[in-house]
Amino acid sequence: MGAEASKNSGRKPNFTFIWTIENGSALLVSRYLESPQFIAHSIAKTKWKLMVNTEFRHETLHLDIQREEDSGPDTIEIEFELSILSDNGSVSGMQTGKETFPISHCFHLKIFEDRHEVFFRRRAEFLPNDTLTVRCRMWRTGTEISRSETWFARTRLGLDRRCFVWVIKEFSSLRPEQKRTHFVNPTPHGSPQLILSLFLSERNGKNYVNIEIGQNDATRYYNMFCKCSLLESDGRVVHSEKTESVISLHFRKVCIFQEFLEKDKLMNKESSLLLNDELYLRCEFQIEADPVWSRIEN
Repeated sequence: MGAEASKNSGRKPNFTFIWTIENGSALLVSRYLESPQFIAHSIAKTKWKLMVNTEFRHETLHLDIQREEDSGPDTIEIEFELSILSDNGSVSGMQTGKETFPISHCFHLKIFEDRHEVFFRRRAEFLPNDTLTVRCRMWRTGTEISRSETWFARTRLGLDRRCFVWVIKEFSSLRPEQKRTHFVNPTPHGSPQLILSLFLSERNGKNYVNIEIGQNDATRYYNMFCKCSLLESDGRVVHSEKTESVISLHFRKVCIFQEFLEKDKLMNKESSLLLNDELYLRCEFQIEADPVWSRIEN
């Protein structure tokens, strides 16, 4: 692919598609997004779309290109270049390919082995103002370029963010057969009601605090990021755990922080974690929501 990249670097493409994704960090939760459909008039009026895929299990970032239903030839061979643009417009993570596309055919390219490179370590470079910019350049093989087109598209991602402090009163009186429950009501974004349950479990003579997250009324699947933090009475974080999970139509239980804390350590006289016998848990959720809008700009 490196040879293809150097060969194409000085060539004028038949078609360029630049896709700007606002609230780009939400891709860590939604993990998959399709661009608006675009028509490459200079490539036999064929129709295409791009997809961004942030693989959950493998921590990678992929870009896909797919030919859509159109009135063009049954198959068409193109060379293409997919890349992420940095804040100054320079290209990074570029990958190239050459493929024969029948209608509905999709080609999959790994852009970054580790998605954290884009979303965390080099965030200022790739997500200025939380905006990710993807570029696709296309050449039809075996043809002379009579005209070059550029299309721009923009998508604004939605994300249901919820953050609150859950105060568990009279914590020392909690017994293994009891549960403390907190309900997080649905929002206009459409994500379901969440049910937080705190309870004790026993292992090897020790009692542990567990936090279970369930849901009540999901109408579809949602990807979710969750972080729970134990706070000192002055607001400092003492311990935190995070997880990624899926809210399912068919299961009430979403995830659990098993043995989040040992109860005896909380009850220690030297501990400042139970001021007035109250336990403070900060709960943060990011839940997938539909894009606010997605459109071609020119």
